[in-house]
Amino acid sequence: SSRNAGFGTSLGVFSGPAGLPDRRVRWEVWQRRGGRVTPGAKVGCDGTGVPVKRGVGPQPPVGHPATALFPQSEDQEEIQDAVRACSRLFGALLERGELFVGQLPPEEMVMAGSQGATRKYKVWMRHRYQSCCNRLAELLAHSSFQVTELALSTLMKFVQLEGTHPLEKPKWEGSYLFPRQLFKSVVEGLLSLEEDRSLLLSQFREYLEHDDIRYHTMLAATDTVARVTNRHPEVPLAFWNNAFTLLSAVSLPRQDGAASSFYVKRVERSDKWKVMHLKEHRKAFQLMWLGFLKHKLPVSLYKKVLVIMHDSILPHLAQPSLMIDFLTRAYDVG
Repeated sequence: SSRNAGFGTSLGVFSGPAGLPDRRVRWEVWQRRGGRVTPGAKVGCDGTGVPVKRGVGPQPPVGHPATALFPQSEDQEEIQDAVRACSRLFGALLERGELFVGQLPPEEMVMAGSQGATRKYKVWMRHRYQSCCNRLAELLAHSSFQVTELALSTLMKFVQLEGTHPLEKPKWEGSYLFPRQLFKSVVEGLLSLEEDRSLLLSQFREYLEHDDIRYHTMLAATDTVARVTNRHPEVPLAFWNNAFTLLSAVSLPRQDGAASSFYVKRVERSDKWKVMHLKEHRKAFQLMWLGFLKHKLPVSLYKKVLVIMHDSILPHLAQPSLMIDFLTRAYDVG
């Protein structure tokens, strides 16, 4: 599709200064449609970080980290192989702590500076990781469900690893860290304005079984609905349907207690974290639904909301009376 036509030519995940620290990434040999491709052997780079066929344009040296990721192709199998290669590479780098931690400085400034080779390497790879996550978020809109499903699972893997090995420094000892921006890009990809995402949303439901994912989904969904409705006078029907599908998939426990099921594994937890308390989940739940229902919805959605309201929404609201405005509008709609 035209939406993905620039995938290979403009990806640039591994574009950047050619002069890197001597420390090199040990690239895995990865499978591609029955053949084994070693980095630099059959797939090269055109000088902008975009892989091309050997013999076309200038090529980097064998083993250069600009080779063999995200092929210049619309072939679904090649794209999936490339995503898996990125998953292995950046998953290992996150686990080993080899990405820069903290406010990420401009790449050009660091590479041109006098900082040591290790710092340059970590900054450069952090920028590549950031580019990779951006491209994976774009792949959530791919026409192939196999590609979107793999992009989603890879992004969620990075959410888990980045949560366990944070790329930001804690504001104070024991503060709660969660890769909010990365996760928000996932939720935004699920809430497409143009395409029905019900199939991909059904895959996402399994992650909502975890308390931390459910909590941050509610926060991200609230922000996304507010942003979209502010920017678009006429919100497309696809967005409303996607949003309802996601919101209605969020189910809160009926009984109070501490949250216990976490997707991001942590050695220690603190009672000071909002994510630990189900009363905070209820607050987020109420804000999410009220932020959605305050808008003029398609007629079909009023009916769907009314069907689930008694069992799935009202029991979890701190102030059920706040639903009166919605019920009045639903009555007027008929």
